[in-house]
Amino acid sequence: MASDEKNREMSCLDTDASLGDKIGFWARMAWPGSRAKNLANLLGISESQAKRILGGAAPTTAQLAIMVRAWGWRFVEFVFGGLAGPLPSIQSMREEMDRIEERMRRLEAEKVAEDARGAALIVEVAAMDVSRAASGARPEARGVVSSDAQKAAAVKRRA
Repeated sequence: MASDEKNREMSCLDTDASLGDKIGFWARMAWPGSRAKNLANLLGISESQAKRILGGAAPTTAQLAIMVRAWGWRFVEFVFGGLAGPLPSIQSMREEMDRIEERMRRLEAEKVAEDARGAALIVEVAAMDVSRAASGARPEARGVVSSDAQKAAAVKRRA
């Protein structure tokens, strides 16, 4: 298999030939004159390889990364924008952030309410324990069992 065919097969752009055309179009816009030479210099490839890319052949992944670094987000949007659908507007992103912030506020309020209920239960249990202690109830009646009482209960169960 020829090297160019192998590069073509391994390219990340094989799934859609129009991407190669878009890349070639972008490069032609970037350099009105000496396009092949400029692209060859940018990518570190021969002018014949650069001419194939300018003609719509898909570049390798490494070459594509060089182009992205050189031409930035506008290039990425131009070449790949149609694949992912339209870019979300700033307004729609702000609305989504507002929805997320509102949900966070509700969750925080629920957490505060749960914490308050938990604290109230702790106070209630402590008050019940104090009340039982004041009434003179035995520790076993309050759920506190001495180790001697536990041993006696275990002996009775065995017998």
